[in-house]
Amino acid sequence: MSSAALDLRLAAARRVLAETSQHLGVVLPAPRAPGGRTRATVVPTGIAPLDLALHGGLPRGRISELSGARSSGRMAVTLHLLAHASAAGEPVALVDAADALEPDDLSADERARTLWVRPGDLHAALRCADLVLDGGGFALVALYLVGAPPSTVLARGVPASAWSRLAQRAASANAALLVVTDGDPRFRPGAFAAVGLAVERRRARWVGGVPLLDGVEAELMVRRMRGGAAPAEGFRWGDEAPP
Repeated sequence: MSSAALDLRLAAARRVLAETSQHLGVVLPAPRAPGGRTRATVVPTGIAPLDLALHGGLPRGRISELSGARSSGRMAVTLHLLAHASAAGEPVALVDAADALEPDDLSADERARTLWVRPGDLHAALRCADLVLDGGGFALVALYLVGAPPSTVLARGVPASAWSRLAQRAASANAALLVVTDGDPRFRPGAFAAVGLAVERRRARWVGGVPLLDGVEAELMVRRMRGGAAPAEGFRWGDEAPP
């Protein structure tokens, strides 16, 4: 798809998003505390030791990165973070560049409050994340770049200008932007990320006389945290077998 055609489709999507947000209940006005107090500054993760290390959760208005190798649990962690934010009554979005989500992994309530975007390639994924953040009202937007189809426009990776723009969008929307990568430096937000998380697979769980994969145990770590020291130890994570 040409850049001009993509721009037209994004412009049309922007109009639809603006016109239907209040009716669909997907995009709501950005939450403000009663009495004009300061808006919430974090999105809690629901993982107690992680929230403690992050001073409450993923920072709103900033980029956070989650990285990990294949089958480490990246998608499982991403879905947990989205589900926890959604359970608190706030809309969330997943820009799924690799079309990696299995919809059955979400409950009916989670599906009702999750905007699932399936762009065609890396370039479209970045543009879609820009559009979603610009629409406003989302507590957490996950940009899942693992396995994203290559883009001729971004043959050398994601430029710093793209990360700068997304950081500005996140700040304006008071949303936490979670970028999920496989650790390839060409697609990482680098210095634009205020928090760097990593997940590493530790062991598989097997059940039954004929071994069946029941799930995996992994370790979730804070690698980097702007304005504070990253803890030395990780946090055990266990969930269903991730992609």
